[in-house]
Amino acid sequence: MPGAARVGFALALLAACLSRYEPWPVAAVLAVVLARRAFASSQPRERAHELILAGIVAFGPLAWLAWNAHAHGDALHFFQRVARFKRALGDGTQDTLPALLLYPGLLLARRPT
Repeated sequence: MPGAARVGFALALLAACLSRYEPWPVAAVLAVVLARRAFASSQPRERAHELILAGIVAFGPLAWLAWNAHAHGDALHFFQRVARFKRALGDGTQDTLPALLLYPGLLLARRPT
């Protein structure tokens, strides 16, 4: 992938991570891959470029966690909010199939008529 496209992708992933936490696993895997590629590179310029991209990708989740730690005293505060929301919607389940079908079922049950 050309350099500009990689930077664009990293910035898009950063924006996604700052607005939702679902893309965090993608960001974590990509940050690790970029960091490993950086340390495997023998060229200083390529190493710096890969590390900068890894930093951009990792910044979103780390900034979110830092803000939650500052504002709420708990870096994982948002997990409690999501759990309360799911319980309010229909007492979220731990079973895999019902968990996967929860939101589609809510969409069908509460769709506008």
